[in-house]
Amino acid sequence: MTEISNLILMSFALFSSRQSDNKHIATYDSIVTFKMEEKIYFPDFSIEYLGKKSVSGPNNAKWSITTFYFNLRNDNQTKQISWSFGSGEIAPMPFEFCQKIFFIELKYAEKMKKWLKDNELVIGKYE
Repeated sequence: MTEISNLILMSFALFSSRQSDNKHIATYDSIVTFKMEEKIYFPDFSIEYLGKKSVSGPNNAKWSITTFYFNLRNDNQTKQISWSFGSGEIAPMPFEFCQKIFFIELKYAEKMKKWLKDNELVIGKYE
């Protein structure tokens, strides 16, 4: 009976570990929800939200610039990127990773002509 129980437990553990390795791969040019320190997997890399920082304008100005920080990672490379708003322009921010050019959008998705929620982003790939 003990051997059967051990075999069942080992089989369950192996199944569970394989299930955790199955990652949902997000598609480029789609709206994806992000949250702090949670990895989102794309075909070329994973992206992880690290937090944001707001800086007030000079001389007690009523405006501020808010910057969102993200970490990119794949098997060979790690890179930090950022996206910011507050200067009056909301646009895609291009970045290079693994010798390919991508862009990140927050607040507004230009191709979709759609406003994004505070916890949504779009990653696109320039061909």
